[in-house]
Amino acid sequence: MAMASTILQDQHFLFVIILGQGHISPGQSFAKRLARATGARVTFSTAVSNHRLMFPSLTSPDQEINDGPITYIPYSDGYDHGLKLFVDDIIDYNEKFNRVGRATFSSILDNLAARGRPVTCIIYSMQMYWVKDLALERGIPTAFYWVQPAGMLAVYYHYLHGYRDLITAHADDPSFVVNLPHLPQMRLKDLPTFFTNSTDKNLKAIFETFLLTVESSLKPGIDGTKPMLLINTFEDLEHEALKCIKEAKVLSIGPDIPLTVPDRNEISKSANRDLFRADEKGIKFVGKLQFILMNDQIYLSNIK
Repeated sequence: MAMASTILQDQHFLFVIILGQGHISPGQSFAKRLARATGARVTFSTAVSNHRLMFPSLTSPDQEINDGPITYIPYSDGYDHGLKLFVDDIIDYNEKFNRVGRATFSSILDNLAARGRPVTCIIYSMQMYWVKDLALERGIPTAFYWVQPAGMLAVYYHYLHGYRDLITAHADDPSFVVNLPHLPQMRLKDLPTFFTNSTDKNLKAIFETFLLTVESSLKPGIDGTKPMLLINTFEDLEHEALKCIKEAKVLSIGPDIPLTVPDRNEISKSANRDLFRADEKGIKFVGKLQFILMNDQIYLSNIK
């Protein structure tokens, strides 16, 4: 056991996460668990705009931060001042993200290696299909981190493996029933809008990137090894859905949620870095919008 522990302590795990609190929170939780369990070096990379919100006292937007067990180094997605939903062009954002994101993330890998901190494993999230390609070029093992339920990943997987034509052919019939292996019977209206709306160019652009990422995650690793998928769920909750993908090592590692109970362990005491500010009532908001939790429902409203 001592030998295994020493081997893990010599590792350097690099998390690379997209925009969005729904990806940042579980990503940070998992990163802290990994650091605590292994003693390995863990670096967390998200977009510059996220980084600035998480660390508002930065002297420069891309400043490296050491925060407890985690080191934070941002990449640029081409929108360093932040993506404005419903205002900015999603197609333009996708193009810049895939081009600029790839280049700046590649630079992070180069800089870490040059400083004697080479990355030994990359854990990446949705919309970042190019991470797998960069890793393969450099011989770095990867794990694809899926923060949604395993059942949702299974839907994407089946769509790509034999069900695309069926779903597309009946896209205008929301009551059409589709039976996907290892999943409950569903009507098309039960699926995300991505699958049936081919007219909204923004939805189409996001959907295509999602599909590319799922496809990329299934590429064999270095030396032809099975790819690894890490799902934010647990076996007893979704044991059937977890059986869907045979060509990968699928591990349930959840639930990954931010720690809210005080812990004497210093690793657990490091702050959960949110993108939203909280007012004196504990309501978290960004810009001129606020998110209010009431009766287990989230409401979005303007700040007066």
